[in-house]
Amino acid sequence: MQAAVSHLTSSIGESILVYDWPPASASAPRAAVLLLHSLSSHSLRHQELVAYLLRSGFWVRAYDQTGNGASEGLRGHVMNRQQTLEDASDVIDNWRLEIGRNLPLLLVGLGSGAVLAADLAQNVRADIAGLVLIAPVFAERVPSSRRWLQRYTPFLYRRLQMAYRIERLLSRTPLVQRAYRSDPLVHHKITANTAQWLAGTGAKLLQQAGQWRTPTLLLYAGADAVADTAATQAFLAAANAQLLHECYPEMYHEILHEPGKEQVYARLKGWLTRQFPPAGQA
Repeated sequence: MQAAVSHLTSSIGESILVYDWPPASASAPRAAVLLLHSLSSHSLRHQELVAYLLRSGFWVRAYDQTGNGASEGLRGHVMNRQQTLEDASDVIDNWRLEIGRNLPLLLVGLGSGAVLAADLAQNVRADIAGLVLIAPVFAERVPSSRRWLQRYTPFLYRRLQMAYRIERLLSRTPLVQRAYRSDPLVHHKITANTAQWLAGTGAKLLQQAGQWRTPTLLLYAGADAVADTAATQAFLAAANAQLLHECYPEMYHEILHEPGKEQVYARLKGWLTRQFPPAGQA
């Protein structure tokens, strides 16, 4: 499953690494999927998900957001909300030149990437046919050691990097924890600016839940120690009928890397089949 690799220039002049996986079969793709990774992570950590989507007849693209993975930028740093939205839109617009305007576009976001995906669909793009939000971080469970720095550092130095060690919070599986800890493309850093972007965007989306406009599947962990589950539940309580959801009570944050992930994939398969039927089932 070899990706085609290309580079784009971000809205602030930094190189973004883009991965493309064309459909595995000669049949017309069911939809195009843009995959958005979480903080401190990178696109290639989710190759099992990519492989599933390819087998299911989707065209997949992902990119390492600036400051993450193999893209340029200060590790763990987001300049502002506008930068995240412009970069994602540029990646989509560039892809549209290849896939055309008529192929449905689905965003699949993980963690903070789910927050970016939701913001993009709700507030910027009119061409998003569906959203899959996996463990969205509408609000963080911020460690007390970082809370003070996160609150006051922007007034002192917005680019100051703070430790972001969450490997034990991602999965109950030691192998997943070790792989994350030793991954050379995972940087374990976050800046105060990034934390403020995530908190501000999450709060904005919570206010908009009742006016949700995009068909959405939201899957989240009941034992999440990265995302504040109470914020996710508040979002769901306010959301309209466009949004379907399921909680996995015993799972940690990365539900696709957890024991029992098969049930997550089964739920995903059912929703995708209804929203983007395979050829002959429409």
